Amino acid sequence: MRVEVRKIELALAVAFLILGVLIAMASARMPMGTPSLPGPGFLPLILGALIAGTAALIGVRSLRARDSGEPVQFGHVYIAVTVAALIAAGLAFERIGFVPTVAAFMFVMLAIISPLGWWRSAVAAAVVTVACYLFFGVVLGIRLPPMPFWP
Repeated sequence: MRVEVRKIELALAVAFLILGVLIAMASARMPMGTPSLPGPGFLPLILGALIAGTAALIGVRSLRARDSGEPVQFGHVYIAVTVAALIAAGLAFERIGFVPTVAAFMFVMLAIISPLGWWRSAVAAAVVTVACYLFFGVVLGIRLPPMPFWP
């Protein structure tokens, strides 16, 4: 499916404008505090306003811009594979544990998207998984979900 860049920019500007307004409205119900002692609603209100303001500027710019004539191709298979792998990893993380989830996710990403081939992808996934486990589990001391068959 081919779509013009101007239409994509306009759609994203509207989406981020709505997001910024919703963030600002939700944070307005929280205590603001003072500038010297900000409350929990202070930073989200500022960020929501910045998101909405930036989106409005992008929207105005895309409305004023002339059509560049360059359509963008949507529907690339790598995007679908990445989204599916991320959803599967999110669902599997607590059920099967950190190590097998990260290993499977990295293997799928490397095997499908990179030119490494399946054997080097498996080795790279194992190395990345061990590095992530050592960094998050050992160095940072974060309690990671264990595998069902590992105490």
